[in-house]
Amino acid sequence: MQQRYVSKELTHFVGRGLPNDESRYRLLVKILNSGWLTHPPHDINYSGHLLVNAGAKFSNNDMYNPEIVCFCDIPLCDLAIHMQKYSRFGLSFHKTFLVEKGATPVFYIAK
Repeated sequence: MQQRYVSKELTHFVGRGLPNDESRYRLLVKILNSGWLTHPPHDINYSGHLLVNAGAKFSNNDMYNPEIVCFCDIPLCDLAIHMQKYSRFGLSFHKTFLVEKGATPVFYIAK
C-alpha cells in the first residue's frame, strides 16, 4: 500500500499513551467540551515555548523541545495506517482553516 502525504485536512490524534479506548474517548470529550487542544503540561496559560538544549544532538531529537500540538497531513483514505499507531480518536480540520490560524507543516530530519 502506498502512503499519500497531501490532504485537504490536518488531523491530530489524541490519547496515544492512554491505556484503552474508554480513556481516549474521555480525553476527546474533555477537549471538545473545553475548546482547548493543548500540549503537555496542558496549561492554557502556558503555551508555545521552545526549550533549547544547545549541547544536545539535533539528529537525536534532543536539541529542541517545542511545546506545540502537531497535526498530520494525511489523506482520509490513509488514516487507518496511523490510527493503528497513534489512536482511533482525534480531531481533523480543513488545512486552510489551520493555516489561517498560523499552522505550518512539520519538518522531519532524518537521523
